[in-house]
Amino acid sequence: TLTASYLFRPGGTLSLVADWYPEAEWGAPSSPGSGLAAEVYPRLRLEQVLLRPAETLGLEPDRRRAEVARRRAELEWGQVRQEMDLTIRTAFFELLRAQDALQVAEHRLLRARQNAEAVRRQWQEGRRLAVDVAEAELEAERAALGVEEARHALAAARRKLADLTGLDPGEPWQPQRPDWAENEGAPRGAPSGERAVPGLGPADGSFAAPLASLQERAARSNLRLRLAALDVELAALEAEVAAQALRPDLRLVASYGKEWSSLSGESNSWSVGFSLRWEPALLPDPARANARLEAEAALRQARQAQEEARREVERQVEELYYAREEKARRVAVAAAAWRKARQALAVVSARAQEGLVGEVEVLQAEEALLQAEADYYAAVYEHHLARVRLAQAVGEVSPE
Repeated sequence: TLTASYLFRPGGTLSLVADWYPEAEWGAPSSPGSGLAAEVYPRLRLEQVLLRPAETLGLEPDRRRAEVARRRAELEWGQVRQEMDLTIRTAFFELLRAQDALQVAEHRLLRARQNAEAVRRQWQEGRRLAVDVAEAELEAERAALGVEEARHALAAARRKLADLTGLDPGEPWQPQRPDWAENEGAPRGAPSGERAVPGLGPADGSFAAPLASLQERAARSNLRLRLAALDVELAALEAEVAAQALRPDLRLVASYGKEWSSLSGESNSWSVGFSLRWEPALLPDPARANARLEAEAALRQARQAQEEARREVERQVEELYYAREEKARRVAVAAAAWRKARQALAVVSARAQEGLVGEVEVLQAEEALLQAEADYYAAVYEHHLARVRLAQAVGEVSPE
């Protein structure tokens, strides 16, 4: 049988086909109708696809695509919230540090002015030189500039936090240190040396686990890895849909045509029925075949990106783990320095009561204590941020 066909698809799954094919048959001499029989079939055929895996089952891929898009949007929103949470915490701690810096600068100015007055009195008594007075006054001017800079830094920190949280920077709101930053039994959170700093000891169960355990938890819960897993799932779905496009489909066929036979003459014919159509692998539809190859390549690329993200997250968790440990050691060092400054102030105060040192020395000891306190809380804030970053990398809820 030789067939010549013209295919026209106006759209959708409806096809209009025009066929023309001749047939020749040689009958046995002893049989009725022996001899050469030639027939020609011009025919117009209308086909409607009833079942095509890639299209009839298209509702399921569409639903799965929508589900992946929904889950991806939730994870991306989680990432935005994490970034905003860390940004607000950082801005809040910057504001607290600016407040501490202003307090230290104001105390330094007070000490510099009193020192300048003492040096001037000593100069008037003939015990100091004029150059000493000039140096003391210059130090007081520098301290005054330091106070102005600290005030500008505090105002900038207030504006930054206000922009992030919607607060009015002009209102007299005064942020306070979190409860976890304070230690018990001492004024303004002075370290007692007996109570562990929050997040440093074994009681911190969320982050006391070994590094390998944290990396395993990150492999399951890290938002970036979960997004990469969704990309792989979506790429696998597209590859499955592209493969279904090359499978057989079931069609409803209605045809009308004319027949011409050398034996029976001309006649009309029509028919209605079903056909199972399959495009062999040897002669596939190029567009569908290319779509399948592209989908499989996208799936391989998504899996490779997922593996690269896994290695990157594992390295990030390791870096953040050791960064948290280093910040914890800095807190311990700052706490020891604060205790030492308190002891030094107690010694200087006792000597001042005995008349062995003056008021300037006491102010210097108080300034050193304020600076040590500010350094301690700065170290506590940095340690807290390190814990938050590690928590986000692991995929756990950020610590309060």
